[in-house]
Amino acid sequence: MTKNYKKKLKYGGWNIMNDQLMNLENDMEKVISDEIWKDVEGWENYYQVSNKGRVRSKDRKMHNYVKLGRILKQHNNGHSYFNVGLHAPNKKDKHVYVHVLVAKAFIPNPDNLPEVNHKDFNKANNCVENLEWVSRKENIHHFRISERYAKYDEDREKRLSGKIVRKILKYRETIISMFEEGYSIPEIQKEIGLGRDFVSDVLKLYDKL
Repeated sequence: MTKNYKKKLKYGGWNIMNDQLMNLENDMEKVISDEIWKDVEGWENYYQVSNKGRVRSKDRKMHNYVKLGRILKQHNNGHSYFNVGLHAPNKKDKHVYVHVLVAKAFIPNPDNLPEVNHKDFNKANNCVENLEWVSRKENIHHFRISERYAKYDEDREKRLSGKIVRKILKYRETIISMFEEGYSIPEIQKEIGLGRDFVSDVLKLYDKL
């Protein structure tokens, strides 16, 4: 279809811009099997969310044409969660998480749980089968057993190891010097204000014990 933004076509009784028809054709090419659409809570006249984790705008009648609905582009918030921007006349613009939209539309929440969890740890997988309502405590627990937590834990150990190395380098000369002068481990520990085990470990590290 040739792009001609000034030309208008008749469609469904209303005038529609040519580029809007092209957008509709592109979206229809991305049909997903078994996809179910429901209105977005609070935005029923403007947006829908699907059980496959997609969000689309609805057709809107403008002055003399129809602005066709389209699949919204999703944005990563920097923490792997995806969100979309919602806009409508006489409403404040809002950015909302896609997984929350899906859960509100498709998953009952009789206990009024506050958070939505990704079962497979993949925050890009916002299909309804991968989501569940959870408490804050349950969500934290799920995070701790995820691969992401394992990496975080490993990074934390590296940071702690770095601190210990710097601490050893800072005090090793003093500890070794005092020990060679005849000070006992308790005396060295009391003098430098560090733990007895730390003093002993430094001396063992440098083969002084």
